[in-house]
Amino acid sequence: MKALRWIWRWSFVVTVPVALFYLVWASETCERFWTFGVRYDSPTVPMKLLEIGDHEARQMLHRGKLELAGDGGRSAVGPDDLRLISLFVTESNLAKLGRNLPHSGLKEVPGKIWYRGSPLQCKVRYRGDIVDHWAHNKKSWRIKTKRTRLWEGMRKFNLVSPKYNAQINNFIGYTLAREMGLMAPRCELVQVAVNGRLQGVHLLVEQIGELTLRQNGYMPGDLYAGELIGKDEWVGLRWNSVFEHPEVWRKPAINNHYEPEARAPLKLLAWLVRDYPTEATHRELGDLLDLEVWARFSVFEAVTQCFHYDETHNWRLYYDANRRKFIPVIWDPVALQPWWRPRKPGDTRIDVEVSRFHAMLYQNAEFLRARHKAMVEFFATGMDKRFLAITDEINSKVLTAIQNDPFRRPVNIVQIGDDSVDLWQSLQDVAKDLKRAYLEPSGNVKFAVIDGGIALEVTGRQPVSQLRIRLSQPPPPTPSVRVRYKMDGKDHDVGVSGACSVSGSDLVVDVGLLSQLNSFVIWTGSPLRNIVKTTRPAYYEVIFDSEDSRPDVVQVQCVRGTKPELVPLEKKGLRKREMRAMFGLVKSQPIPRVEHVSGEIDVASNQEVRGEVVIAAGTTFRMHPGASIRFSGRVTALGTKDQPIRFLPLRGDQAPWGAVVLQGMGTSGSEFRHCEFARGSGWKDPLFEYSAMFSVHDSKEVVVRDCHFRDSQIVDDMVHTVYSDIEFHGCTFERAPMDALDMDICTGKVIDCVFRYSGNDSLDLMTTRVVVQGTKIFDSGDKGISIGENTTLFASEMEFIRCAIGIEGKDSSRAYIYTSRFQSCGVDINAYKKNWRYGDGGHVLVHNCQFLGVTKGVWADKFSSVSISNSFLDRKIASTRRIQIDASNDFAGDWWKERARAGMTMELPDGLRSIDARPHFKSLDFTRRGPR
Repeated sequence: MKALRWIWRWSFVVTVPVALFYLVWASETCERFWTFGVRYDSPTVPMKLLEIGDHEARQMLHRGKLELAGDGGRSAVGPDDLRLISLFVTESNLAKLGRNLPHSGLKEVPGKIWYRGSPLQCKVRYRGDIVDHWAHNKKSWRIKTKRTRLWEGMRKFNLVSPKYNAQINNFIGYTLAREMGLMAPRCELVQVAVNGRLQGVHLLVEQIGELTLRQNGYMPGDLYAGELIGKDEWVGLRWNSVFEHPEVWRKPAINNHYEPEARAPLKLLAWLVRDYPTEATHRELGDLLDLEVWARFSVFEAVTQCFHYDETHNWRLYYDANRRKFIPVIWDPVALQPWWRPRKPGDTRIDVEVSRFHAMLYQNAEFLRARHKAMVEFFATGMDKRFLAITDEINSKVLTAIQNDPFRRPVNIVQIGDDSVDLWQSLQDVAKDLKRAYLEPSGNVKFAVIDGGIALEVTGRQPVSQLRIRLSQPPPPTPSVRVRYKMDGKDHDVGVSGACSVSGSDLVVDVGLLSQLNSFVIWTGSPLRNIVKTTRPAYYEVIFDSEDSRPDVVQVQCVRGTKPELVPLEKKGLRKREMRAMFGLVKSQPIPRVEHVSGEIDVASNQEVRGEVVIAAGTTFRMHPGASIRFSGRVTALGTKDQPIRFLPLRGDQAPWGAVVLQGMGTSGSEFRHCEFARGSGWKDPLFEYSAMFSVHDSKEVVVRDCHFRDSQIVDDMVHTVYSDIEFHGCTFERAPMDALDMDICTGKVIDCVFRYSGNDSLDLMTTRVVVQGTKIFDSGDKGISIGENTTLFASEMEFIRCAIGIEGKDSSRAYIYTSRFQSCGVDINAYKKNWRYGDGGHVLVHNCQFLGVTKGVWADKFSSVSISNSFLDRKIASTRRIQIDASNDFAGDWWKERARAGMTMELPDGLRSIDARPHFKSLDFTRRGPR
């Protein structure tokens, strides 16, 4: 009895902690259930009382264990751990965020984030649409810094609490997308601490905007966000479908050449998605979408089994007005989500179709051919193994970090480990299923002899990329070949002679023939995974007879994949099959013909020239007001000094004409020589803009030599190139109202050119790698050369005469200036940071140059630098921390100015080695350094 009394007396040691634990647990559980299960009844992720109670109990025990073990709140990380991101938010501001969740959590409060050894001021708030982001102890955060101080090159980014047990689903989705060349924001798995207390594993992901476009090598433009779910759902809409309502899409980034609310490209896309499909709508669709990029996107969806881009949300589309194409932007790519991943081998959804947009793509034969090619490349380049390696590497780090995560979900680490194993196994199963479907032989091809050709039956997923038809006698050198088929009750007869060649008695036809792709629905428990696609036989007729002879067919081979295979003959013939809802099954490919142009050409309205064009010397294009010419094929315009090719206004007193445009890769290899362009302007449409009299968009190996550009009107630029590789040799640019030559995201050369009287910049560079040599710039109203936004410039043997500013370097650009002369410029060199999206200014290295008539000299802000060596300056400029003028320079009036020194033989900077230029250096003036 005495022992029992002793136990009773000291029972409070157990009962009080248990009671306190119970009270705290009950309080936390009831408060969380009342807030998020009753007051804020989340429709997407219901908060159930039993689940909340179980999670709270487990997490309290886990946190107590960490505290007792001495690792609770650990904020120090090792070199092999996920790195630590430290936030600092006052207790009063944290209270503001939590006062009336979720609404209060979406209002920004001041905070700080640790950056490069010191705290950086920022604004913080919670983020996310669903309760997973802010209903538990581990929150998802949105960080926004000041424009003047970016955090690792980002102004807005998120620290997202993982929603799925494996913790890494979104990370591996973003990472694979970037590996595949898709546009995706920067992401990283990190640990987060708030006020020194560890909050656990989070996904750091950039908030997409204009900076995302720039960092991925795209021009600033319209970026559309389609969301009609959660807080973005619109009450009263007949159907919350993003493709029904293009007017409710947001714009995280805009094309500032149009009104902020302008959305003509998106409305056209939505109309094509909603409209009844026809051959015409699918041709228009092919013009509006970059199908190669969308093919990679589709492969990405299949590899990750991501069904998250559905009818109601998660769409991010960038419209590139310079290429006139839509491309996808990856956002919230949940890879192998538990309810989507295959449960066993063979359960993979080979084709992901979860919206009308997907359905439309799968009806487009050009997309299907591109998709098959992208899938083959995915495995051929070892991307599947790379994906597994990335997953394995990050998974080991996460499992280490999760040990000390005080707010991990789920709390049971065994459950996290099991789900990681399941994810890993699913990755392997998906890769095997896709490889089996797309790379291993499936289906077959048969042929039968018909009058004038052969009939083909194609089955399986692999398209027939080539036919080799052996005939009893050689076909004509330029055979006439057509492909016939029937689709939706209509006969189609498509010429493909341009895709044919002759090798002895073999007729080779390079045309992609697909089998029929049909959809049916099976219930899987997950509505997004219900659609399954299967192949059915397709019937084609290849007609190649001629009036002169009808040779017999000896043998037929086809290529599906990489190896040719013999096609068996069906002597009884093949069953004619009609296909359904498959558009562009055979691409028209006529024999390419070159159009020759000469004489006086009257251009009264906008002209589209699609084929290859040769323009004869002496040709003059008389351009009516507002009229433009757009070439999509290669142009060879070789004038002579005595007989130039001219693009001139019809009358001298008329309003300006529009633009001469090279658009697309079909124009690659174009050459203009001894051409004159005068009094043109530009061409603007709701879907595109050409901001110069001569515009080159998305082309390669274009050469412009000995051409004269003058007196352009109205628009920003006289000559504009974007996404192109182009060279200008011996050209003259005169009297541009604004910029004379604007190069955006290009590589190229400007050699031995002359710029005169530019109203603004003579040469304006953005994100461009260019060599400029032997060029003279006179009387620029602003900069001789503006070097902006991550440009690399090498300039030698230049002359800058009477420019307001000789050279201006800014925004993470590098300029190397050798053996050049600056004379009577207002400012010779200016370096500064202009655009807040770039964390650095401009850096200019000058060697072996002359500065004559120096007035304001050289300037550099705190983000920038200018270095001048082995040069002559006729006025002394003091060296500072940002402007380095070393002892190798000469100044007027100094005793050593008579000493002449030879210039160094310089090599191109590493970033310009691929541009084939051989700078040479002229002899020096015997009294001072620099060029003669």
